[in-house]
Amino acid sequence: MNPVYFFREVITNLRRNVLMNLASISTVTVSTIVLGLFLIATLNLGFWVQKIVDQLQIVIYLKDDVSQEQINRLYDAIKANPQVKDVEFISKQNALKRLQEKLKILIRMNDMPENPLPNSFEIKLKNSANIAAVAKELETFPGAENVKYGQNIAQKLLSLHQAVRIGGLLVVALSLICTIFIIVNTIRLTVYARRREIRIMQLVGAAFWFIRWPFILEGIMQGLLGALPAFVLVYLSYLLFVPRALHALPFIPFLPPSGILYYLLWTLLTTGIVIGGLGAFISVNKYLNYE
Repeated sequence: MNPVYFFREVITNLRRNVLMNLASISTVTVSTIVLGLFLIATLNLGFWVQKIVDQLQIVIYLKDDVSQEQINRLYDAIKANPQVKDVEFISKQNALKRLQEKLKILIRMNDMPENPLPNSFEIKLKNSANIAAVAKELETFPGAENVKYGQNIAQKLLSLHQAVRIGGLLVVALSLICTIFIIVNTIRLTVYARRREIRIMQLVGAAFWFIRWPFILEGIMQGLLGALPAFVLVYLSYLLFVPRALHALPFIPFLPPSGILYYLLWTLLTTGIVIGGLGAFISVNKYLNYE
């Protein structure tokens, strides 16, 4: 019942099979490094997608026959929507000035029979995740001829993010399965080496949990010892990478290292502990059930 006994047994078991334990620990390290790199890539890709999506806005192009009174009523209706953060009216004249500035050319009204650009509203939302629903609602407003909100861009970015997540999860899952398999076999060797001792404990009536716990703790220790160096390597690599990446690609936003520190730490350590404990449980439980 003394916890000291269990930890003493763990240390003893780790010393008995040094090479196999090192193989298990190194495999956990490699697997959690893969997981850490995947997490960093996914977090940054999600950050990029969110940055772009947050910059999306809804543009309502108005019909040419809409009066100023109708424009004012439409402005008030849009402003009253709880999802709307900001709304700006862009007149035909201002739209033409924007076009001139963007294309850096001089377009004179005398050269055209009339201004072909429509009046419009530019709308920013509090939460861009609701952009499709709000745009659909605005299409029903009187005077609205066309509503644009960068639907294709948002969908493509979100699809890319989802594809990277699925592909990365498959790679990580295969890596973790291989790690669990190695830990299972490592603990199995330890169990086999102590089969007589285990048999004696069974004969004197030792509970299964009493027999299991030293081996499960051994697996947890292997997972923890493998995950810690993986965390240090991944975090230090990212710490060195971000300043260089921002210098070379200043137009691409990266999450600051402090923004991923705790998320990376707890994810990698928890993963190491879980796969280590799970592998040990599977191994010792299979042996005890067989016996």
